[in-house]
Amino acid sequence: MDYPVAANKGGIAADSSANIGAAAIAGRLAVAAGTTVPGVVGGSGVSIPAIGAELTAATSAGLLIGTLSISGSEPNKTIYVTYTRVNPITGEVYSGRTHGEGDPQSIVTQRGMQQSHLNKEGFAPPVVDRWSSDGGAIRGREQQLIDFFGGARSVGGTSRNMINGVSDFNPNRIYYIPASIATFGPLPDNSPPRFRLGFP
Repeated sequence: MDYPVAANKGGIAADSSANIGAAAIAGRLAVAAGTTVPGVVGGSGVSIPAIGAELTAATSAGLLIGTLSISGSEPNKTIYVTYTRVNPITGEVYSGRTHGEGDPQSIVTQRGMQQSHLNKEGFAPPVVDRWSSDGGAIRGREQQLIDFFGGARSVGGTSRNMINGVSDFNPNRIYYIPASIATFGPLPDNSPPRFRLGFP
């Protein structure tokens, strides 16, 4: 069963409308059984029964808007997540993607623990950028982030990424980048000018 929910970032009840507009950011967040979701329309929150739940959310103008799905039989679903890591000394930004089950921040935190090279260089822990059940959109988003933060070193860029997430000549590029733009919106491209298949 689905229940529309909405909350602002401070957890205070907001608008119950599910109309999130073109700039919406899609994502799914698993909620543990017995948890209270704060800021749900009505004020204090909603208690998740022992059967478990999943919050399908989107943000628009600082609001968290989504649908709370409660089910006793659905297993956790794989979600795909983009994230960034910043080196506080050099200002370099590393952009990446990963996937897993559970909440997005836990998924990227686990990935960050596996990146010993970035940890040794002093990069801050990973921070969630976007998440989706669409792996193609997330692949495109990772490349958009790499380009946004200066481009991969392999193309003369300044980001901490040594190579592109999606090669300039990857034939699937014409699917990944448009899927990302359709799902998350465009990002400015600050990478070196060069020829690429399909969308820049």
